[in-house]
Amino acid sequence: MTTITKFDVNVSTSTVNALLQKERELKIDYKTMVACMTPDYSDVVTIPQPTTFVAVQELLPAMEDNDDWFVSPTCVLLVQDSTGELSIEQGFLAKWKDDDHLFWYEDDVITNVIGWMPYPDEATREPKLSLIKKLKESRVSQTGTYWTPDLLAVKDNTQTENFLHIGQGLPPLYKETDLTIESDVVIVEYEYNTVNGIFTGLATSKLVFDKETQQLEWHDTFSFRHANSCRVSRWKKLPLDVFAQFQA
Repeated sequence: MTTITKFDVNVSTSTVNALLQKERELKIDYKTMVACMTPDYSDVVTIPQPTTFVAVQELLPAMEDNDDWFVSPTCVLLVQDSTGELSIEQGFLAKWKDDDHLFWYEDDVITNVIGWMPYPDEATREPKLSLIKKLKESRVSQTGTYWTPDLLAVKDNTQTENFLHIGQGLPPLYKETDLTIESDVVIVEYEYNTVNGIFTGLATSKLVFDKETQQLEWHDTFSFRHANSCRVSRWKKLPLDVFAQFQA
């Protein structure tokens, strides 16, 4: 097996967006199949769920749009160091939207990845609309609850006075229109970039799922304040009477 000293794949954001649209148009049985990209990320293909490692020279995992970057589901990675020794790590494939380079990541960049396979405990990937519909139909009260980031379960929020990191949970989406499914308005803590570093701000926002694009995004009420990119990091339920209380 040849040692990979550098993972060197570059692809534009417009190309990735086009591939994501093509993937959405494919009829995939996510219980038995997985969507993959060609090694140069120029096309999308489907293969049976891998039971062993897939060489990075053959196929790469498909990524999803996630705010400022594209990321794949968590994978089991086969890594080979400069001496030829093999090891197993956990990580995912990623690409910043303002940069064309693909890289493997988990807390830090992972180099010398030669193979990958879907994480064994990773939930099968159903379309987000289907998952949201299932959670809506569960008829669980939206008060004092949140949804897991993988859109597979409803959890009780026992500490509603605290902010919840988006990596732990999301506000429930249940207000449906012809084009979207939306959450209540919540208080969000967001990070924004400046020449002096990353700073934190507060605003109100809501989580919105666009049925046409199949994207889940925060309704942006704060980026107009900042010249550079912003992203939500945490959220907190907004008391329903707070505006009425002070406008009375």
